[in-house]
Order: sequence, then C-alpha cells, then structure tokens
Amino acid sequence: MRLYSPHYKYVMLTTPKSGCTSLGLMFMLLHYKEYENDELNTEMERVLDLLDNTKKFTGCISLHPKIYSRAVELSKNLIKKHKPSHRFLVTRNPYSRAVSMYTDKYIYLEKERADRWGKENLPANLNFIQFLEELRNRGGLRNSHHYQTQCNHVQRHLGVRDMTKLHKLKIENKDEGILNHYKTYIPDLDQNMLLDALIESKKIPNRSPYGTETTNASRIIFYDKRLTHTKDSFLTRYTKNKIYNMYQEDFLYLGYEP
Repeated sequence: MRLYSPHYKYVMLTTPKSGCTSLGLMFMLLHYKEYENDELNTEMERVLDLLDNTKKFTGCISLHPKIYSRAVELSKNLIKKHKPSHRFLVTRNPYSRAVSMYTDKYIYLEKERADRWGKENLPANLNFIQFLEELRNRGGLRNSHHYQTQCNHVQRHLGVRDMTKLHKLKIENKDEGILNHYKTYIPDLDQNMLLDALIESKKIPNRSPYGTETTNASRIIFYDKRLTHTKDSFLTRYTKNKIYNMYQEDFLYLGYEP
C-alpha cells in the first residue's frame, strides 16, 4: 500500500501482513482531509463514528477496502504530479510474519470459509509445518498478495527499484519508532495529532485465533486445536530454517537477524 500526504509531501509504504491495516488507518486519520475528496471524507467520518462505539469495531474493517482503494488511487495520481520529499517503508520480522500468514490468512479464513482462502486452493487442516511446505513447494503461491516477500511486493507492486534508498521502520518498534521517525523527518506534523492517530488505530480488532480480539471489546473469535500454544512456540529451529530459506531476501535487505 502506498499512501501520499499532499500537504506534508511524504509517502508511507506498507506490505501485506506487516501492520498495513492499522498503519493505513493511522495515516488516513492524519491526512484524509488533505485529499479534498467528498466521498473519502464521508467514509472516514463513518469510521470515526464506529471507532467511538466498541461494539461496532468490525464495521471499520468492512470500510477499509473502500477507503484504502480510493486513497491509494488518489495517492498514485498525486505522486505522478508531485515528487515526494520523503518515503519510508514499514517492515515486519519475516518469522512473525510467517506465523501471521498461517494464523490469520490460513486458519482464520479457513474457519470463515472466505473466498480469498478458497482461491488459493490450499488443502484443509494443515498444521504450521505442512503450511510452510506448501509455500516452499508451490513457488507461484509465494507470489500471491499475502505470501510473497516484502522486498518482492515493494519492488513489483509499489514501484521501488532501489531498496537501499528507502527509510525503513520496523513494525516491532511501531509506537516509539513512528513517533521518532515523524519527529525527525516530518517535524511540521503536530505530534499530539500523530499520537492520537496511533491510539485510534489500535482500536482496529486483531482477528487473533488465540481466543480474543486485542481490543477493548475482547470478543472471542474461535478456538482451533492447531492453536493450543503461543505464537512464539511455532518458531522452532526447524520452522525458522524453512522460513529463512523462503524469505531470505527480507532478512538480508530489511535488517533482520536470521
């Protein structure tokens, strides 16, 4: 996702399974009025109303595709006309990202019988090791939206040819990292407004398959026998080796230790 601020003239780049939903919301809360687009303003006002009502968090998720697709298209056109003064990319550790691919994009969507899961034609009832083996054996699958490397997505879909010229911000250091980054590179932005947007973006529900959404609502999603342990326990020496072999370029170019 590539979002551009017309007023501050910077671009935020995100990749799938790297916090793009909450980061995109944070960005839109900061800058949506700059686009001067009536339809986008109306949709964002609906999101703000939903964020004030913890019982309707999931409504924000349903509005995201409309908001982001419109904002991305507006950003694309503006970037062509105006050269951005600054670009930064938000990245995620490939190990935790692979676990999220499995828990959110395989198990959760399998449970929900979502179309996106069905189109991947993955077998049912895979454990984590079997899931990684499917990714390893089916190279084409790793080119799909959520399973490709972050470097591949940035270069192929976001139009960045030289990764070394991007400022990189690790999602693991999200709060402090974002505040420090904006303070250094976009100092004109109101820091209190940024902090408020960060807080609001956290209200988006994390569809955690471990029992509850990580929001004030704390609603139970589902229970699955394949997820009776913690996220970290998925990462054994064996699975980490598989992940490293498939996503080696992300470790190399994004600054993560194997």
